[in-house]
Amino acid sequence: MTEGQHSAHFEIDVVEDPIALLQIVSTCHQRACRIVSLDYVWTSRIAHISLGVCGDESRTGRLGLVLSGLVRVLEVRELGSSVASRLGTSDGSQSEAVLVTARVMD
Repeated sequence: MTEGQHSAHFEIDVVEDPIALLQIVSTCHQRACRIVSLDYVWTSRIAHISLGVCGDESRTGRLGLVLSGLVRVLEVRELGSSVASRLGTSDGSQSEAVLVTARVMD
């Protein structure tokens, strides 16, 4: 990460549809947010994505809100240093976060 760059980490629940992953990666690319870690784990009906990004703070700062507006996204949680903040849910229900990260090596 270079000087002036901001990093953010998100836990995202999506419908079990590979297009959801493509939408998230595409949204990061369109907002010039570099993906530094990504893990995709699916269950019978819901997939969990752990996403780490870096980029200009003006772009990464609102990424969670943009992601929560995608059709196939059920919930987005932005993880801070130690406390997660809920950004949005489609049905208002509580869910458990799955945190597994695979690093992308340069």
